[in-house]
This record gives sequence, C-alpha cells and structure tokens, in this order.
Amino acid sequence: MLPFLDYSLIQSNPEIFIGYSDTTFLHYAIQSRTGLRTFYGPSVLTDFSDLPKPIQFTIDHFVRVLTEAGMSLSVEQKGFSTNRGNSLIHRRGDGFGEVEPLDIYMEALYHVSCVFRELNTPPPRGKTRFSFLSLRWVTTCKCHNSVSQFRNNLVDLALSGILHEFCGLVVGQGYRYDTYMQDELASMIEEVFDVIVGRSLEEQLPILMNVDFGHTSPILTLPINTLVRLDCDLDEFSVLEPGVRA
Repeated sequence: MLPFLDYSLIQSNPEIFIGYSDTTFLHYAIQSRTGLRTFYGPSVLTDFSDLPKPIQFTIDHFVRVLTEAGMSLSVEQKGFSTNRGNSLIHRRGDGFGEVEPLDIYMEALYHVSCVFRELNTPPPRGKTRFSFLSLRWVTTCKCHNSVSQFRNNLVDLALSGILHEFCGLVVGQGYRYDTYMQDELASMIEEVFDVIVGRSLEEQLPILMNVDFGHTSPILTLPINTLVRLDCDLDEFSVLEPGVRA
C-alpha cells in the first residue's frame, strides 16, 4: 500500500486518521512523509459499531482528544477493566517527552523495519520519546499469548536498540491476563530493561501498565507525537498539547 499513497495530496487535505494494530505502519508513514498528527485509537467496526451501542467512555474520550487543548488520563479505569488496576513500575522520577506507537505482536519488528525501509527514513532517536506498547493477542480463539511469547518480542526490540531511546513506556492490557500473569508481565518488562537494555538505576524510566488502548474495550484515543508527561507521584499520564489545531 505505501508505494501507492499520494503523500502530497494527504498533506494538502488533512483529515483525522485514527486506528490501532494493523494501521500502525500507516501512522508511521503518514507522519514521516507529511508531518501530520495521527491518532492511536478506536476503529469503526470494533468500537464505534459496538452493539447495542458504543461504550460511552470510548466515545467521550475520543471527543475530548479532538476538541480539548489538553487532558489528563486517569490510571484508574474502574468499572471497565476485568483485570486489576493500573500500576507503575520503575518508579524513578517522572517521564517527559513525545509519544509514539509500537504495536507489539509476533510480526512487530518486521512491520516496523519494513516501514522505515520503504520510506527510507531512520527510526526516531533521542531519549525524548515515549512509546506505548499495544499487546495484541488473538481474540478470535480461546487461547492467549503467554508472557514468554511476549518476552521474545520485547527482547528482539531491546537487541535492536530501540528501547535504549525511551524516556518512558506505557503498556496496554494483555488479553485474558489474570493478576498473576500481569505481575509476571511487569517483572519481565523490568528485567528486560535492567538486564538487556542496561538502563542504570539513576535514570528516570517510568513505566505505566494496563492502560486501555489498542486491543481493549473501552479504548483511549492517543494523539501521536504530542508532548506528554508521566507523573509517578500523582499516578497520572497527561497529554500536554492539543491533538488538533483550531
């Protein structure tokens, strides 16, 4: 698809582009070629077409992001999540930087590398980046990916050098993860950053777990490449600039 997109036409006729998972490569392509901001959030078929009606939280947050100058995302989504509440690991101060998506599943590295190769654009560098990991599980079957399978993906990313550039990380919810699996996932992520990435204890690297984006319901809308702050003292993830221009 990428070779056939008219980026000049897209740039001169900006529209709201929103989606998650399989559209991640389009977010990278559109932003790198046009400079336009895109949104990691709900899709028409899986969210806006929910029966008998869409989840109000999803709709309300979508409207907020597209109409308000800034917002704070509560880490506690009571009444929606079937798992335990969100938690921060790596409490080493606050994170401050720009946010970008990294959809993590079995072909994640392949998709990301293909996009940058096709666009002849290097991956973003510099420790002023936040990234959010969408944990994509196969929701059409009765099984879910184990923590060990996700570990393999994360280790691949660590060895590629991408994780060395982050100033913070926001992680989505694992499909059908119970409390034990969430604890195991948090410990594994901490281990990868400590052992493979080699971030020192003095470095600020807040990591927020179990956030409602990507393959979750309800789902947040996150403007990509906006300035954000993750405050460990307040347990708050805040978007500090408007998603769209008036």
